[in-house]
This record gives sequence, structure tokens and C-alpha cells, in this order.
Amino acid sequence: IFCMTDCTIGPIPILPDSPSDGDRTLVLALEALNASDYTHAVTLANEAAEQGPSTDILKSNAFNLRGTFRFLMGDTEGGAADLEQAVALHPANTQAWVKLASVHMEQGDPTKAFDCFERAIAQNPDDPDIYYHRGQVLFIMNEFSQAAENYQKSSSLDDKFVFSHIQLAVAQYKLGNLANSMVYGSFEALKRK
Repeated sequence: IFCMTDCTIGPIPILPDSPSDGDRTLVLALEALNASDYTHAVTLANEAAEQGPSTDILKSNAFNLRGTFRFLMGDTEGGAADLEQAVALHPANTQAWVKLASVHMEQGDPTKAFDCFERAIAQNPDDPDIYYHRGQVLFIMNEFSQAAENYQKSSSLDDKFVFSHIQLAVAQYKLGNLANSMVYGSFEALKRK
């Protein structure tokens, strides 16, 4: 469910007039991530979380980033702890909720995963990433009809995100809807997006 594009937490945050060391380190971590310099991004994310950015939103972003890297590097428990800290500090951080859902799925707890998706939707029902990732979980669970509904919702919110269209086509194929699968997955349809 996780891929490296999931590491992003949005644009580089605007820092306060007197940024702390943690604030500056967080920005450096995000800049390294955007430059695909993952080695430095991991190191800087660890430093930013330890230094403690100056606001709860910035702290949440630091824990989200460090938790993402921890999870991707196989530290599921550490990743979960950081992501839980991220949502405790800033419940509107939908990306942290989505990633925490992935952690719960990795731990074999779909009930907690779906609870995280619902909490993310409560914060921002127009975030297409929530529906895409919930669709991925449903797809893994062989709930292809519900997965297709989530991919469709993701696509309707962001018609330029190709992966939702591709996964919708695959879900339609799994449901035996070959014609729909070909429509959603056609190169011409994806090219228009």
C-alpha cells in the first residue's frame, strides 16, 4: 500500500518568523525528500522529530515524516508510534491517518485501519488520497466492488491521479466488468487525465 510518493506531506510549510532548529531541520528534510535524497531525508526527519519543531502542526509533520520512513524501513512499531503522535498533535493531518491505516493493515488489524480512514474522512472528505488507499485495502481483501467505489471517488476528486484510474480498471476487471475495465483503463482515457 505504501510507496515512496506517500512520504510527501504536502508543500514545504511556511515557518514562523523566528523558526526553531526543529523547524529548519524539518524544511531541510522535506527539501531532501523532494530532491529524492532519501538518505539525508531520513536523517533530517529523525533530527527534526527529536529537535521538536515550534508548533503542533510542524511537530505533526515531523512525526508523520519520521513515522513514514520508520515504517518503510521495517520498524512497524516505531512508525505506528510516530504516526499516532502526528495525529494526536494535529488531528487534521489526513496523510498521517492514511499512513496509520496502512500500518494497522500491516499489523493485521483491518478494523483499526478502517477506523483511521473514517477519521481522515471526518477531517477532510475531499482528500482523494484517503479513498485511493482505502480502495487499496479493500482490493487486498478481495472486496472489489467496494474498492471500485473508492477508486471512483478518488478519481472524481482528482481526475489527474492516474493510479486511481488504473486500479479502478483492475477492480472492474476482477468484478467481471470487462467493458468497464477497458473504458477506465484505456490509454486514451488515461491520457486525457
